[in-house]
Amino acid sequence: MPKQTPPLNDTQIKNAKAADNEYCLHDPKGLYLRIRPDGSKDWMLRYKDLYSSKRPRMSLGSYNSGTTLKLAREERDKCLALLAKNIDPKSHRIAEDLKKRFSKTNTLALVANKWFEVKRTKISEDFAKDVWRSLDLHILPKLGSYP
Repeated sequence: MPKQTPPLNDTQIKNAKAADNEYCLHDPKGLYLRIRPDGSKDWMLRYKDLYSSKRPRMSLGSYNSGTTLKLAREERDKCLALLAKNIDPKSHRIAEDLKKRFSKTNTLALVANKWFEVKRTKISEDFAKDVWRSLDLHILPKLGSYP
């Protein structure tokens, strides 16, 4: 039977000092705190890959920037729940970040601006002002921020 890892506590984390080499403090279920020589403390998760025998690592935040033990454990549990559903947590996180970035850079207002720049060259200046004024008054105030 494998050796059981005792859970970490806040005192152990606060007392962990930087050393000459990087070292880790382990918590159960693949969570660990990596302490670097420069004093930074990062939460990491090591899990078994779904399709290979590799054990990738995933960052769950920095202790120095406010990710507490409790928050790191919650993130670990979310990742393990995704693994139970056969979803790779690392690729899931990347996909979610891409969705957020795409929704911010692909709003109706930005698309309307790009469309109008193309359309403006094909129509008269007065008609272009009229079209943009209509969009600006009626469409963009309510729907401009939607992806």
